[in-house]
Amino acid sequence: MFRLLYCLSVALATHAATPLFQTSFENPDRGWTTLRGNATPDSTVLHGDKKSLRLEPAESARGAVVRFA
Repeated sequence: MFRLLYCLSVALATHAATPLFQTSFENPDRGWTTLRGNATPDSTVLHGDKKSLRLEPAESARGAVVRFA
């Protein structure tokens, strides 16, 4: 019984925490900053009728880094 209550509380907490941070790449204020490489909104790949974010690594570095704020 204790295990069931624990699992339900974890499930409720997880469900409540998910919509806290949902940024959109289509907003003009850009809720994200490119630190390394290139990041551009991509309209060819859609997720829920919204643009995706295309990441491309920099030539001098190993990968792309984007910070969401």
